[in-house]
This record gives sequence, structure tokens and C-alpha cells, in this order.
Amino acid sequence: MQARASHRIESLLDAAAAAIDAGGYETLTTQIVAERAGASIGTVYRYFPDRLAVIRGLAERNTERLLVKVDEVFAQELPEWKLYFRGLIDAFATLLKTEPGFRAVRTGDHIEFADGRARTRVTDDLVERLWERVSTQFGLDENSGNRESIRVAAVLAIGLTYSAFSAFPGGDNSLLNAARRHSELEAAPAFS
Repeated sequence: MQARASHRIESLLDAAAAAIDAGGYETLTTQIVAERAGASIGTVYRYFPDRLAVIRGLAERNTERLLVKVDEVFAQELPEWKLYFRGLIDAFATLLKTEPGFRAVRTGDHIEFADGRARTRVTDDLVERLWERVSTQFGLDENSGNRESIRVAAVLAIGLTYSAFSAFPGGDNSLLNAARRHSELEAAPAFS
């Protein structure tokens, strides 16, 4: 029974993602989700009380998928610190290119939900994971400004990668290259 419910939720989120890709999250309704999923409106309401809950559900799924991809990169012992930043950028870029709904909804970090619930702080989580990986592997001292350099570099990488896909579904290569270049320049003092 639980597997069937989980499958149904995934089906509804897939339908929502496809609808968002077609018309944006602003136009998403629970009726559209039901129609695209081949489900009754009652089925949608069983799992999602309104359209914002659907969007939040999609944002949570996007977050989970992003963290899995990033953790795959950080689980490796790469020979050069720059490769972790490139891996972070590539993980984002892959999802922004291939994951339906990701470009518009992302991780929900930019969406104001009317119910007052806090937005996700995925960037903070990613920065922490990146810091743990590079500080452990490369022996970085937290008290010498290194952590701040890594934080700023990661925020630059994430922001420029999002920007690369905001107007171009396939990504703007000049912005992706800038994400790599500027994040590496910002982080470099921590490793010297």
C-alpha cells in the first residue's frame, strides 16, 4: 500500500513538473496536475491540499535529487580541489538541463510561499558539505578565513549556474565557464 502511494505521489510530481515546463509554476493548478497524471482531482487532494503544496513537493524532490548528485561527487577523493567545485557546478547543470521542472522550481529557494513556511536553505547545506569535504581532504584551517572563501566561492558557483539556465534551457556556456572560473579564483587563497 505504501509503495503504491509513493508511486502515485511520484506520478503526480512528474505531471506537475511537465506542466511547469510547459507553462511555468505560476499557472499550475491541481486540476492540471490531475489531468496530466490521469488521476482524479480527489487523488491530487489526498496528497497535496493545494497547488503550493504540489510545488513545495516538487521542490523537496528536486532538493533530494540535487543532494544525491552532489554527495556522489563529494564521496570521491578527487586529486584536485577545483574538481569539487566543477562537480558541484556539473551536478546543478545536469539537473537544470534534464530534470523536468527543475529550471523553474529549483529547490524552492526563490519561491515565496504564502503560508509563511521557511524557504529551504539548500545553499547553506551544500556549502557545509563542500567545506567538510575539502577541509578534511586538504587540511584547511577553519579559523584563517578559509571557510568564508569556500562559502563565497560555492555561492558564486551556485548563483552563476542558476543564472546560466534562467533564460537558456540548454545553459549559457559563458556563464557556466564564469561559474567555474570565479568560484576557483575565490576559493584559491584557501588552498595556497
